[in-house]
Amino acid sequence: MDRMPPQTSSNIYTSLRVFLLLLCAGSVFLGDANAFPTPKTMPEGWDAKITFGAQATFGASRNDSLHASADASYRSARWENRFQAKLHRSNVSVSTTQIDENGDAELNDSGEPLLFVQRKRTNNRRKLSVEPRLFIKERIYAFGLLDIEENKPANILVSSRQVGGFGYRWWESKKNFLSMGVGVGHKLLEKVGEEREKDAIGYIGLRLVRKLNEQTALDFSIDTDFGSDNRMTEISLGLSWKVSDPVSLKLGVDSRMNSDNNSPDGPFDESIDAEVTVSLVYNVL
Repeated sequence: MDRMPPQTSSNIYTSLRVFLLLLCAGSVFLGDANAFPTPKTMPEGWDAKITFGAQATFGASRNDSLHASADASYRSARWENRFQAKLHRSNVSVSTTQIDENGDAELNDSGEPLLFVQRKRTNNRRKLSVEPRLFIKERIYAFGLLDIEENKPANILVSSRQVGGFGYRWWESKKNFLSMGVGVGHKLLEKVGEEREKDAIGYIGLRLVRKLNEQTALDFSIDTDFGSDNRMTEISLGLSWKVSDPVSLKLGVDSRMNSDNNSPDGPFDESIDAEVTVSLVYNVL
């Protein structure tokens, strides 16, 4: 019997993990959502927040990382529009022995290996997205999703999605809601030095915002597309603690799974990009 290639087997297991995570998350969060009272009309107008975090390490190796995002929503009687912008940039610097043309280490006047600093950008992700929603009924809405991102160090020259579908939202207030949308659409992906790929995709998006008490809140989201050779899943979990009225401190865990970036011969799993962050969140509006 023919055996599946390691790449195919890994992709299947990743898809199963994502499906089980969605199933578990849905069962847990729907229990919370059913406890919400009959939804009231959400307040009209703008909501906006800015998130910023950075870190740096020094010593034998040097690393620095910067991440920032802006999230704004505007609501009218039946319309809701969400705008997002994300930036994630990281670099690593290491000392490396200088090698001559014969493959030998170059030496200084004291006979010690000659070292130089090598700096490499490991991440340079920039993403923009817009998601308009039209509420057909009190909880049911039609939505469109348009996004575009680039991250050349991760081999993504440009990636964009155009999705349409329907969603359902339970809400009590802007600090207590759960929404889930399902749709279909089109995805364009162009890797560095490769031809542009175009595929039809399915899409699932879920977001939970839950106020735990007067000072702490939980934010959980899943964004996944499937159906193309390159399946992408982004999972985000954050716990915020309000320092003062407009400023909060957020502990976040973010994970991105990109099925087409995995190399069976590589020492690391390049298909998964995960990070733990501590950020400041400023509620602008």
